[in-house]
Parts: sequence; structure tokens; C-alpha cells
Amino acid sequence: MFGKLAKLLRERIGGSPLMTIFIAGATKTIEEPLLAGFIGNSTVLSGAVKLFLGGWLIPWVSGSHKSNPIVNGVSLGFGIDGVEDIIRGLFFGGGIMNGGIFGGNQQGDVI
Repeated sequence: MFGKLAKLLRERIGGSPLMTIFIAGATKTIEEPLLAGFIGNSTVLSGAVKLFLGGWLIPWVSGSHKSNPIVNGVSLGFGIDGVEDIIRGLFFGGGIMNGGIFGGNQQGDVI
């Protein structure tokens, strides 16, 4: 049973191991509602902050992310959520700075 699960987690989707994809999904699910009260959600600003966290800060703090599926997954989760926020902010009414410490909806649209 565990051997089959381990083999499944080594499978790849779009070049990333399935384990990294699961970690990315879990990261997005956890960080989105936690950060919404501070930086908002579905805005260009919240997207920029999340891209910064996923693209630079998390890999920098961890030292190296080249072969670490956990760090890769966390970075990917923040990156995907950041891009989603920017797209929603620009094209679906989220705006530049709605929510979080900038006023407006403290919850954001957690999707």
C-alpha cells in the first residue's frame, strides 16, 4: 500500500512531482485566508506580495530550493495564488488595494 502511494507521489504533472503539486495546493488553501486580513485578497497588491513571498523570500530563507519538493511546493502555492490575485484584481474587479490593512473587505474573496 505505502509503496504504491510513494510511487504515485513520484509521478509528474507538468514537470513537477505530484507531491510538490499537493504541497502547493495545501499551501494555497492555508495561506490565502490567513493573509487576507493583512494584505487583502484578489488584488494586484496581494498578488505582488504573494509572488514576492513565493519567488524570492521563501527560497532565500530556506537556502536552496532546487531539489527540495517541500520548498518548491510552498513557493509554487504562493506563486499560483499571487498570479490568480493579480488577474482577479486587474480583470474581475478586485482592484489595486482592496482589503487587508488598506481597508475594505478584510476577508477578500477566498477561492
